[in-house]
Amino acid sequence: MDHLQTRFHLPLYITYQEVITIPRACATLELFHSNLKCHLSPHVPLLQPVKEEQLWVEPKISLFYDVISDREINIMKSLALPSLKRAEVAEYSAGLGHRVSDTRVTKIAWLREMDHPLIPRMYRRIESITGLSSSSAEPFQMANYGLGGHFHLHMDVLPDTETYFGPEMGNRVATWLTYLSDVSGGGATVFPRLNLTVWPKKVSNSNPRIKVSWVKAHAGNIGNERADQLAKDATQHGQPYSHTKLPKPHIKGLLRKSMLEEWQTSWKNGDTGRKIYNIMPSVSLCPTNWIRKDVIFFSQHGPFPAYLKRFHLSDSDYCSCGGIGTALHYATECIYTVSWHMSAKLRTRMAEKGRQ
Repeated sequence: MDHLQTRFHLPLYITYQEVITIPRACATLELFHSNLKCHLSPHVPLLQPVKEEQLWVEPKISLFYDVISDREINIMKSLALPSLKRAEVAEYSAGLGHRVSDTRVTKIAWLREMDHPLIPRMYRRIESITGLSSSSAEPFQMANYGLGGHFHLHMDVLPDTETYFGPEMGNRVATWLTYLSDVSGGGATVFPRLNLTVWPKKVSNSNPRIKVSWVKAHAGNIGNERADQLAKDATQHGQPYSHTKLPKPHIKGLLRKSMLEEWQTSWKNGDTGRKIYNIMPSVSLCPTNWIRKDVIFFSQHGPFPAYLKRFHLSDSDYCSCGGIGTALHYATECIYTVSWHMSAKLRTRMAEKGRQ
């Protein structure tokens, strides 16, 4: 997994003890916020709003989407590749310095503004999204974790920022992390005191080009002209509006019936979910008492080679034993999972549960 990160500092110096209280306070927060939302951030002074998914309110944790293009990701990787080396951690107990540690297994490289014109553009972009100033930001750190890479539990704040960064820069107050690749497993960033896990998702915009054009209001535009004509015809020849009032329950019943009929038609004639359709051919507003394992088994959507190959996340759909790697294969046929095979009685119960 590859990611790019930078950290923002307070513009004035404060003590380590003052900053360390920030993560400690997190332990007293509620584990759920009902006002979390996904929205377009209108305050960002860019040509288009930024897609923001709020994960936590205080401290603020958010996911932003489509902030970097595939071309820009490739530039970042090519700049960092020649300089990648084993990451070190700060050594506090044995004097100031850094050392290689098993607590952090990754390779990193530093990218600075003078390395490429893209670097200052990325700083300006992050400034626009976060409202933070890059004048107090560290250089970008490109990290490649590879297979088995990790960074143990740690805090980004430092006990002696003046020695590390100078008296004009305060301690770290925010970290921006950009996921540059998708992974099929692992790679999560965990906030243990919030009971929050953020899984990596490549944030590139595959089509970042934006075209702005001016369209005249009416004259010369076929679509607008047609809309005007239809509006005029409706006012002159349309059906008169009826003011007959219907009871709200009756209207809700009609809407529910229409919705269910449209849903049933779409479910019956659809091209996807046919395995579930064979089990549940009729739609319903009543919830089905399935647990997560039931959903994975019946939908076949899970960490199975056949499913991963379907979405180009794996090169093969074969199990190690040579069979097609589906949920049913592992539950009934695979020689490597014999001890977990379903009994005949359990198969009967699962089939009955699927028909309920």
